[in-house]
Amino acid sequence: MRGLVRSVVRRGAPSVWVRVVGLFHVRNVARASNLRHSKDMDVIREGKALDLRTINPRIVAAEYAVRGELPTRATRLQRVLEAGGPEAAALPFREVTYCNIGNPQALGNPPFTYHRRVMALCDCPDLAAAMPNAETERLFPADVREAAERILRSAGLGGTGAYSDSQGVSVIRQDVAAYMNARDGIADGSPLAARTEDVFLTNGSSGAILMLMALLSGVNDGSVALRGEGEGAHLGSMRPGILIPVPQYPIYSALSTALGIEALHYHLVEDQGWAIQVSELSEQVREARRRGIDARALVVISPGNPTGQLLRPENVRELVRFAHRERILLMADEVYADNVYLSGQKFESFRKVLHRDMPGNVQQELELVSLYSASKGLVGECGRRGGYMLLSPGIGREAREQLLKLASIMLCPNLGGQVMIDCVVRPPQPGQPSYDLYAKERKERYESLKRRASRIVDAFRSMRGVQCNPSEGAMYAFPRITVGENALEAAKRAGMPLDTFYCVSLLERTGICVVPGAGFGMSTGQRTPSDPPGVCHFYLRTTILPPDDKMEHVIDLLRIHHEEFLQKYPLPNPESVSERRS
Repeated sequence: MRGLVRSVVRRGAPSVWVRVVGLFHVRNVARASNLRHSKDMDVIREGKALDLRTINPRIVAAEYAVRGELPTRATRLQRVLEAGGPEAAALPFREVTYCNIGNPQALGNPPFTYHRRVMALCDCPDLAAAMPNAETERLFPADVREAAERILRSAGLGGTGAYSDSQGVSVIRQDVAAYMNARDGIADGSPLAARTEDVFLTNGSSGAILMLMALLSGVNDGSVALRGEGEGAHLGSMRPGILIPVPQYPIYSALSTALGIEALHYHLVEDQGWAIQVSELSEQVREARRRGIDARALVVISPGNPTGQLLRPENVRELVRFAHRERILLMADEVYADNVYLSGQKFESFRKVLHRDMPGNVQQELELVSLYSASKGLVGECGRRGGYMLLSPGIGREAREQLLKLASIMLCPNLGGQVMIDCVVRPPQPGQPSYDLYAKERKERYESLKRRASRIVDAFRSMRGVQCNPSEGAMYAFPRITVGENALEAAKRAGMPLDTFYCVSLLERTGICVVPGAGFGMSTGQRTPSDPPGVCHFYLRTTILPPDDKMEHVIDLLRIHHEEFLQKYPLPNPESVSERRS
């Protein structure tokens, strides 16, 4: 490992090591103002080596609202409840409900039995042999034992306690490739078929996103030609840019800030079910290049986070053509591929549309990376940190080599997450001993999530001044809430944005923790031409994850709080607002 690092530095490679492991290079030396010269001219540090004067300002500027101010307040309230006493007794609720993050098992959603049994045998192979035969067959049936033994053979001596290959255990990558080909209807002999070497196992999809954005963060020194440069285009050094949706999952903006990438925000169209307009993307790219920014990648999240929208195949085709025409990387964030609740609609991946609907040159040339995670879907094994990215044929040799170098610097993804990924992509099959229980649990999980998505959207739609598009997929609802302008004035007096003011009120009155819409890039407290006089609006995101037996109570609390809020900050003309509710 040390030799690898020395060789990277010695060859003068780009600052990938500094950016990712270091985490990010501090270029602003002038900020290190806690140094002074002593009488004998030695330099002596005053204060901390790490404080706001010395920490990389890009890190300080980065924000991640999903674990920001509201969850911090929620954690403090939970500690008060756990401590008991008069302070806890004074709170108007007895538990904190974390609806701020897609963390299913933290809210009581159970794991799949098959997954946990394979995990147990991979971590402790002697378990099965230590039990009586009848007990072994009950807890660790033959397909569970076969799956664990197969993974351990490929992992090699040391099993889950040893480093794997930097890209991940070979047989697991092989299973991912087979799964993706089957999912997307691509035959093994097709030029677009996934191969073992196209798969990088990662620590959740977040690990893959970090690796890709580290590669995207270099400055174009002019050696890369840009097609279609118009008058005023910059031909010299260009800063990197990435097209990110608004509303969006905030990891993309946070990493853009930290890595010095220009976030080029494009807006999902709420009135069209949060669709993407390619005309806006094209304008963003043209305008960015005029400003000396090289738009290098397009992030698309489907099913959407936080909106829950499912992109239709025609929209996917438009985006594929756009990315190919502009020669930019298409990052397909498809971690919610199994969470589609819209009747009559199925998830169609970018790879599937690329294979089925695009000519051969586009299939071979498009730079497409597909992202997946065991944290989401129906699995919800967030703590395992299992994920992967699949590279399309259009990802060139040089990029693959640099991704492998990055993976090598970080040694390997964690083995527990890798095992969980294999359980997801190679589940029990009909006729195997674990199949019936697995199929039953999967059906129950899906139907429960679909039911909860519908219930919470219906609840928001029943509230005065609230609009909410259907949650077609993923794990979230993203309502638009209209209130009187007097609420905006109260929020200003409290020193908070309006959406935060509402969400803090919700937390302190009910114990329900949600995320303000500004955390996903949405404006707050604004008026639009469609708003009646005297009102303004904001957004929030909530998960749909409270279990069925608690969901009605959560919905009741949401309704009660909203009515209390409107009584305190009334709408000037409730009838006109309610007529606009969709």
